[in-house]
Amino acid sequence: EPGHGTSFVLELPRSQSVEVLDALVIRVANQKFALPLDNILESFVASNVEITSVEGRGEMVEVRDSIQPLHRIREFFRITSADVKHKNEVMLLLEDEGFEFAVLADQLGQQQKVVLKDLGPVFREVDYASGAAVMGNGNICIVLDVQKLGEAARNFSRNSVP
Repeated sequence: EPGHGTSFVLELPRSQSVEVLDALVIRVANQKFALPLDNILESFVASNVEITSVEGRGEMVEVRDSIQPLHRIREFFRITSADVKHKNEVMLLLEDEGFEFAVLADQLGQQQKVVLKDLGPVFREVDYASGAAVMGNGNICIVLDVQKLGEAARNFSRNSVP
């Protein structure tokens, strides 16, 4: 009958939001990064593609009869090492909201599900990172923010990369 019975309020504690995503792990020097699979259109060996420098606009690459801006993940994260360039660099064609661009990494790793964790207040402002993932071996892997990488690529200028 209406007006009779029991009502209750259930309050759940707030927890950090956790997102599981399919990702491709890539390596740049001795660092591992994860890219969401949903944003990867294709990957190929960089030595099979001609990279062109355009004065004042950075590097460009022709992929599928279209000129795309190219950015090196090494430069986004200011990675320097004795191993300046891996022999078989890999180029990944990424897409963000209909905009295509290419990034360069040293090696492809495995495709796997990763749990995206918040970087926390200290590292929240890390450019080009949407979070971190704990890998199976316990190491931390930065999950790349494809939207921010795309914004930098839209500027077509190396000056947009810190």
